Amino acid sequence: MCEPRSPRATADWPNHGTEIDRARRDDALGALIPCEEQRAYASLEYSDPGSILRFDPGAVPGEPLPFLGVRLRVDHPPVNGGVRSEVALAYPFREGDTVRYRWDVLVPSTFVNDHPRNLRTTIAQWHDRPDEARGECWRTKPRLGSPLSLRLASRDGRALQLSLHARDTRTRASGAFEIATIPYDRWVSIDVRITWSQDTDRGAVTVALGGVGNPDPVVAFRGFTMNNRLPHYLKVGLYRNEAIRVDNRLYLRQLRCETLAGGG
Repeated sequence: MCEPRSPRATADWPNHGTEIDRARRDDALGALIPCEEQRAYASLEYSDPGSILRFDPGAVPGEPLPFLGVRLRVDHPPVNGGVRSEVALAYPFREGDTVRYRWDVLVPSTFVNDHPRNLRTTIAQWHDRPDEARGECWRTKPRLGSPLSLRLASRDGRALQLSLHARDTRTRASGAFEIATIPYDRWVSIDVRITWSQDTDRGAVTVALGGVGNPDPVVAFRGFTMNNRLPHYLKVGLYRNEAIRVDNRLYLRQLRCETLAGGG
């Protein structure tokens, strides 16, 4: 993993990025998703051009790879029913498949946490989609929420903890699994493997982080991972409780997916 940057360096990063508007969607996705075929399944969810920044290779000293910056402002307007700046990737799979999702994230030292309230700040979530065969659309489908998500919170107002949140949307049972403290100003790799199933005996999740410890932390659990039978899509970036009113940024790179095992 890369060495940590100085706070002054990452605070200056926005000055080196290129704002993305709707016409430059492909530029943004190309900076985050290396696989052209997978970019065909991706989209952006943000409210204004300043919410997404593209960084070309070498635009920031010491950064040879392209990457994206996502931002939420103090008065950020909602989009698609929430306060968010996210990239969505609808990687295809079938129930029973085990899919691996990998990407890198950097939290700058300018990031403001919501201690002591610790209202929801989500950096990754998996969502269901309407089942058109059953007459559902985005307007009429049940609002079940995300069965799986990764969230940031703080215990002491300084260090940020990354946790896996799992929720059985049928029973409303939920659980949080703390993974590790996330260092500021350093790229951290996130490696998530999900066996997708509506059966609590067959679903499984493993989350491993690289670059935060020796050995690197791993969290795993078995249980419900799907709201319905259709492929769930991943969203990475920033999504937060609307009561959080600060200016925050997050940086993302090298998002890729692969199917490790088929379910039939």
